Amino acid sequence: MSGAVGKAGINIGLWQKGSFCSASKNYKHFLKFFLPSPGVIISFIFYFKKSIMNTCTESTRRNILFAVMLASFLTPFAGSALSAALPDVGRAYGAGPDSLAWILQSFLLGCIVFMLPVGKVTEKVGCRLVFMAGMAVFVISALIAPLQTEYAGFLASRALQGLGSAMIFATNNSILSLTFPPEKRGFAMGWNISMVFLGSTLGPCVGGLANFYFGWRSIFWIFAAVGSLALAFSFVSMRDPMRLPHTGKGADWIGIVLYGLSMLLTMGGLAEISRCDWAVWAFTGGIVLAVLLVVLERRVPDDKAVLPTRLFSTNRMFAGSTLAAVINFAGVFAELFLVSLYLQSVLGFSSREAGLILLLHPLPMCLLSPLMGSLSDRVGCTRLCCIGMAVITLGLAAVGACVFFRQFWPLLPALAATGVGSAFFGAPNNSAIMGSVNREQYGIASAMLGAARLVGQSLSKALAGVVLTMKWPGLAPRDLLALDIIIAFAVMTVLTAIGIFASALRQPAKGPAA
Repeated sequence: MSGAVGKAGINIGLWQKGSFCSASKNYKHFLKFFLPSPGVIISFIFYFKKSIMNTCTESTRRNILFAVMLASFLTPFAGSALSAALPDVGRAYGAGPDSLAWILQSFLLGCIVFMLPVGKVTEKVGCRLVFMAGMAVFVISALIAPLQTEYAGFLASRALQGLGSAMIFATNNSILSLTFPPEKRGFAMGWNISMVFLGSTLGPCVGGLANFYFGWRSIFWIFAAVGSLALAFSFVSMRDPMRLPHTGKGADWIGIVLYGLSMLLTMGGLAEISRCDWAVWAFTGGIVLAVLLVVLERRVPDDKAVLPTRLFSTNRMFAGSTLAAVINFAGVFAELFLVSLYLQSVLGFSSREAGLILLLHPLPMCLLSPLMGSLSDRVGCTRLCCIGMAVITLGLAAVGACVFFRQFWPLLPALAATGVGSAFFGAPNNSAIMGSVNREQYGIASAMLGAARLVGQSLSKALAGVVLTMKWPGLAPRDLLALDIIIAFAVMTVLTAIGIFASALRQPAKGPAA
């Protein structure tokens, strides 16, 4: 069963050749005629751009928004596109199946380890410089990665690419908050989030096609080309340095080192906790260092601290919204993994078919996020976030019920419902986080948003991995896997239900963020 789990995890969203599921010809017709093609999805990019051009009246804001959207599209795109080429990359470097996951994990670790330190750097040098430097690092890493002759060098290049992505994620929301007034912040956040999920959606599709026709190295040439375009557009559109008010002197280097080590050990341990004995000790050591970091950071002045402990303890809107963001990302990423596993290993779908079906989640997210962001500017964020998290919870419960009854067709609206719920939650919650802090705290708040996404993603993999290793005597392998998936969905449903209370019980702030 572990082999089936690993194969399904590696092939999430792949565009490969494969026979159609023999269970029903109706599935084939549904996938062929109902679900959109990659060309349709790609056209959304141009639709987004055109809509922004028609909506925004001020050209500078419009251009900055589009530059940030390009960068926000690229980073999740880079994180997911290589999933289609993992076996080929492994063969090129002689890497076994057990080590292939580190092609993706090294990218995530590079992001999370540097996310908060980059947020502090932003406060000192300005958002524009860090954002454009991140784009440059991303492009350079994309150029050197396919040239590496050793597997360790390739993984190091992916970690460097993660650093570039951290610099982008740590500044994009700050740039939007500095560029747009509070009454239009949700609008900007909505469009930006739509591009994040569009990148996640297109990544496996474009990566699979590029790998099939041109080889896995062509994926990195695509990264470099799109990144260069985003860098050029950023250089033209961003003239102001976008400095944040900052009076602090020096940096909390002890906190920076402790944070990096704690994240490295914790996230690395979570990634391997279901397979390796040492992962438990690594995770435990990371937690110990994280506790020590919290204790020490409470004694450090706010303008020097790398971890905003006082911001969490005194600002309930910020704390509750950040916690809700972690829970939301954990539930979403777990759902995509578990549904892919159910479709391929239980129902017998090919990876291509599973990838097409999974589009039902991000497509509503892409289409509705701008609308929800604009709506949050008028009605407030808390109500929309609660509704969104409630819809996600019901959607996860419905998907779990579909697995319990071995159903396919009811799975489709349930999967789409979680996408709708994510649209209700995403942009309003981001707007609430940025609206709950002062201007001088934009850097660390934006970095925390990026960190919440990555922590939620790692948490989802860890929880799913632990549940999927549970053994139940007397069951056939397929039935055992289905039962584990049901339990995993039950856990995620309870977790997102907690997210409803995290969204509802936060202290309302004045203005649109409330």
